[in-house]
Amino acid sequence: MIDNSLFKDKKAVYYTLGCKLNFSETSTIGRTLTEAGFRTARRGEQADICVVNTCSVTEQADKYKLVIRGEGQMADYSSTSYPWYSYRNKIVSAVIYDGVTNIGSYAFYNCSILESAVMYDSITSIGNRAFSGCSSLISITIPKNVVTIDKYAFYNCTAVEEIRFNAQMMEDLASSNNVFSYVGSNGSGIQVIIGKDVTKL
Repeated sequence: MIDNSLFKDKKAVYYTLGCKLNFSETSTIGRTLTEAGFRTARRGEQADICVVNTCSVTEQADKYKLVIRGEGQMADYSSTSYPWYSYRNKIVSAVIYDGVTNIGSYAFYNCSILESAVMYDSITSIGNRAFSGCSSLISITIPKNVVTIDKYAFYNCTAVEEIRFNAQMMEDLASSNNVFSYVGSNGSGIQVIIGKDVTKL
């Protein structure tokens, strides 16, 4: 018999890579850990455990969708310390759900087959080199509440064909920050779409 008091107030975070079944399994794992005394890590808290749930049924199944949920700030990382680093060449899409307020530094650095990244409007900042080296990323959408984008955030995203800029209160983007350097450089041009509520660039 397990002594659940050992897990009281321990904190967990969850990352799911894979199909709908994986998401269902992650929910089950979360309920089990909650019953054992764990709780989901809150903004600014260091988790005691990180649960990464994935599968590999076929060779094609070795391509994943990464879903990030939570409240508050995502941590800043180094080029090799983000939690899904070992899966960086298998993640084809990412969704950062409402409630997460920033994209941490190096969060998707060199995720070379990442084609799409959906960021909800709770995002207010995008960190240093957050998407740098995502050489398969096709489209970039800057959410409406983004105020700052740090250096080299989208550096070398060479396959980009479209940028949708919806940020309404964006601070000036100094060219020296190289935020969009080499974006779309492998193509014949980039379509830039400015949101209807944008009042300054």
